[in-house]
Amino acid sequence: MPLKLANKMRAMSAVFDLLAGLSEVLSEQGEEELASSKMGRVAFEIAARLEKNVEDSDIQGEILSDDEKEEQHSRDAVAAATADLGYSASSCNRIFQRVYGISPRQYLSGLKLKKAKLLLMEPELSVEAVSTRLGYKDIAHFSRQFKRWTGESPGKFRARFHV
Repeated sequence: MPLKLANKMRAMSAVFDLLAGLSEVLSEQGEEELASSKMGRVAFEIAARLEKNVEDSDIQGEILSDDEKEEQHSRDAVAAATADLGYSASSCNRIFQRVYGISPRQYLSGLKLKKAKLLLMEPELSVEAVSTRLGYKDIAHFSRQFKRWTGESPGKFRARFHV
């Protein structure tokens, strides 16, 4: 009889060890999901702030005159978007990169391109007006940037949509 009891106790101990192991794995997965959802919220907030920055670009009045100023403006926009989230700028960049697969600056550039394309599709706006709305001081700088983004000039892009 004592041997049967000892075998039952060992079996129950093995079952408890198994359950403890499963519990640990499930707990770790829950923590990863919680961290992932927290990261997702942070990345979403950064994206929303960058989108607002681009939406408001023609209201802000900061005019960009060359590539260095535009690059500085992008850095400033990302810094402003991440400023009060409770994480360092580099952590915010890593979180954003992990969630969206691109950096916040690349995301911002994509938003500007999207807005540029939408504005260029409006026939009543000149290319110069589009340039100004996007915050560029001169049309040549905007044209160079647009060509870097798309491989074609703003005029050529516009010609595909307006006859």
